[in-house]
Amino acid sequence: MLPVDLYPDRAQVKAIQVSRPGFRHGRVLLKDGNPAVLNPAPWPGAKIKVMFGYTGSVPLDEEGYFKVFLTDEQFAELKDEKVRRNIYIPYQEKKGRSSARFAFPAKKLSSQKKNAGVVKIPHATVK
Repeated sequence: MLPVDLYPDRAQVKAIQVSRPGFRHGRVLLKDGNPAVLNPAPWPGAKIKVMFGYTGSVPLDEEGYFKVFLTDEQFAELKDEKVRRNIYIPYQEKKGRSSARFAFPAKKLSSQKKNAGVVKIPHATVK
């Protein structure tokens, strides 16, 4: 319990509710339905990644799924933002570099992996 003297006026203190962050899932596939995985990769460990505000870049797994950790408030803000290119494809000639070439809308994210929204992209060739 906090000491009472930390509050200038106890009557003005109001409780707030903070939502617990949770995972949201998405999936990136190629137009033919295969997972968007680089094969062969332009360098060892090179992967297609998705980036949203609040999350940083997140790699796809071998089935094309990814997950991000967001609060309900963050998720609501992302859904309201303009959709921008956020699916990054590595450059073949510049190890460690990639460019945003396709868009994954936040509204397609799902709290259940089995209901993950899907974005299909053309064959993931590396520049």
